[in-house]
Amino acid sequence: MGSALRVATAADTVYIRVEGEGVANVCPTLRAFLMRMVAAGKRAFVVDLLQCRYVDSSFMGTLLEVVTEHRCRVVIINASESVASRFELLGLVQFMPIKKGSVSIPDTISVHRLPIRSTNRRTLTEVVERAHKQLIKADKRNRQRFEPLLKLLRRELEEKP
Repeated sequence: MGSALRVATAADTVYIRVEGEGVANVCPTLRAFLMRMVAAGKRAFVVDLLQCRYVDSSFMGTLLEVVTEHRCRVVIINASESVASRFELLGLVQFMPIKKGSVSIPDTISVHRLPIRSTNRRTLTEVVERAHKQLIKADKRNRQRFEPLLKLLRRELEEKP
């Protein structure tokens, strides 16, 4: 099973259901969707991770951007212990609280699949770099974790026009 994003909006809230894995290759699509929602005035996001078995730092940093840069609220629901622990490890639960227990998206809301678009290497690299800068800003301990990756990404962006 690959990765899939299912989304819905109701009033001021945006619902995002992640299926499979929340990883770097979905981040350009996720970020574009988040920015469209922010531009439309949405400020509350509920991210359902019930069917998500793994999230990487790029995915978490992409979500974090709407909190830190756009003053939105992101709440994580239905995260497994292993997925929740990744948010905790990176110091993100203060920015994106994790609701414990089973929480569901209301049945009255129509959820549709958000096509994950393929993207060029440069765009992916830029999105991943932006995500990791967010993680470092959020928790100084993340600098040690991600500074080597950021250096690599910067080098790649400088080499390729």
